[in-house]
Parts: sequence; C-alpha cells; structure tokens
Amino acid sequence: MLPDHLKSRVDSFEKKSEDLANEISNLEHKSIVLSILRFISFVLIIAACIFGYLQNSWMLYVAGGSILCGFIILCVVHSKVTSLLRYKSSLYDVNSQYIYRISGDYEGLLQSDIKDMK
Repeated sequence: MLPDHLKSRVDSFEKKSEDLANEISNLEHKSIVLSILRFISFVLIIAACIFGYLQNSWMLYVAGGSILCGFIILCVVHSKVTSLLRYKSSLYDVNSQYIYRISGDYEGLLQSDIKDMK
C-alpha cells in the first residue's frame, strides 16, 4: 500500500496519462485528415497540370499553382502535427514509467519499453 503523498502523485500522473491519451487521439485524427487532404490536393495539382497541357489553358496552370501553395501549407502543418504527436506519445510513455516507478511495480517497469529512447 502506498503512503498518501505517493498515492496523490500517482493519481496526478494517471490523470495526466488520461489527458495525454485524449490529446494523442485528437492528434492522430488530425494527422489522418491532413494526410487525406494532402493526397487530394496532390491529385488535383496533377490533374490541373495534365488538363492545362491538353487544353492549352493557362487558367488550369494557375489553378494548379494555387493548389500547390495550399499543398505546401498542408505539408508544413502536417509536419508540425506529426512532430507534436511524437512528442505527446513519448511524454505518455515517460509518464507511464513514472507511474510504474512510484507505485513500486518494478515488474511492469521492466516489461514496458520506451520507444525511441534507448
């Protein structure tokens, strides 16, 4: 049985784990949506360039160029979301390690791995 001061620390880390799990879930959803938008914009760029060449229309080239600007912005935003997702996942893993250590569950501590930290 844990002393009260350690139990309150474990409870705070468990609350933080729940919050991090929710944030990770939201970031994964955002990453999937951004991936789909990137794919759609890439297909639109290729289609605008092909149809612009076939119909000899400079308006389709301009549309393709403007979609290309949006594609670049999507890539930058997606990169930031992916980076934040990796950070939050690592923070979640470290938080879980603290919970194991403070609660004295050394078997769980030995069995758990922290990805990308070895």
